[in-house]
Amino acid sequence: MTEHRPASAPTRRPASNEPRRPYHVGVLIGLSTGAYALSLAAVTTLQVASDQVVIAEREPMQDAIGLLAEHHALLEARLEAARHGYQEASGGYDDLADRLLAVHERIERLGKAVITIEDSTIALPGSLDLPKVRRITAAQVTSAPPAPPIHATTGASGKK
Repeated sequence: MTEHRPASAPTRRPASNEPRRPYHVGVLIGLSTGAYALSLAAVTTLQVASDQVVIAEREPMQDAIGLLAEHHALLEARLEAARHGYQEASGGYDDLADRLLAVHERIERLGKAVITIEDSTIALPGSLDLPKVRRITAAQVTSAPPAPPIHATTGASGKK
């Protein structure tokens, strides 16, 4: 016959070689980890909402910073164009200065030549007496001039 035990008596488990584990500690660790995760999620949600408010408040300032950056870029471009123009102008000025120096040197040489000419004109007589030239008419130009007299011999025939 089977033995019948009363319901109020606890049942005993058969003894085994496995040690008993406290499952309530694992459950407690799991629940506390879940609570910690929920609190982190709540803090993150609050932080995101706070950051969105700060971003919305700073939007006009960001717009101003954007305009300032555009103005800065425009100013840099203008400054670069002015620098380039200045370099071209200073290069042109240097070229002009070199050309003016060359012209100055040529003027000095010309001045020396003028002084030499002036000095040589002082040695010239004050007036010139040129011989008189006979005028020829148009009729005299068309007629052939008389042959000049010949007074020479070649000496080829033995005559002297």
